[in-house]
Amino acid sequence: MWSCLFHSINGTDTEQKCRQHEDQVFRYHSSPLNTSAGSSAALNAECLALSQESDGLVTAPDAFFLCAGSSSPKYFVEYTPEELSEGMEQAYWVQAWSAHAIFRKLAEESRPGKIVFVGSTVSCMSFLGWGSYTPGKHALKGLAETLRSEGILYGIDVGIYFAPTMDSPGLVEENKVKPAITKKMEEGDDVLSCDKAAEAMLDGAERGYHHHAATFLGKVF
Repeated sequence: MWSCLFHSINGTDTEQKCRQHEDQVFRYHSSPLNTSAGSSAALNAECLALSQESDGLVTAPDAFFLCAGSSSPKYFVEYTPEELSEGMEQAYWVQAWSAHAIFRKLAEESRPGKIVFVGSTVSCMSFLGWGSYTPGKHALKGLAETLRSEGILYGIDVGIYFAPTMDSPGLVEENKVKPAITKKMEEGDDVLSCDKAAEAMLDGAERGYHHHAATFLGKVF
């Protein structure tokens, strides 16, 4: 069984829905993942909790799924400089800082582990509307591929999941600002539930895939 670091699961109903084993524990830690210090704080909080509940036998999670991020699709000429900087922060740095903290922790303790970045179909291609988002997702793919080989030195398995369009609150927010032509170009997308997308991510991780996707279009790219 993998012990995993959850940042957003809380509430009895959600726990009951997600629980796979009676002794499974859910908790969350709130930290700003857009900084190195915040990402390290989130990791340290979970490592401390694991150590306390296992009397020091477990000092870090076995697997990490780096899901943080957001997007705001617009025409490139409409973005402010601040929005472009924030786009790179949300698409790349929130996961890169977490990965840096995790890599250092596992390497220092000589612990094996698994890291799964969450990219997007636009990690592999792009089109109009994604000028603040795609560059960071391309960078995330590059980081995952770099760490894939470096991880071998420490027994850390690294993969990246090219997430599909998901029926989520994030999609609702995106569609409020998304250009009409972008919506037109995305008409044929397979929109997955968050549960189905998560199942595909976990399946790829369990199979040890470096690149994995959930939909036909994602697998083609």
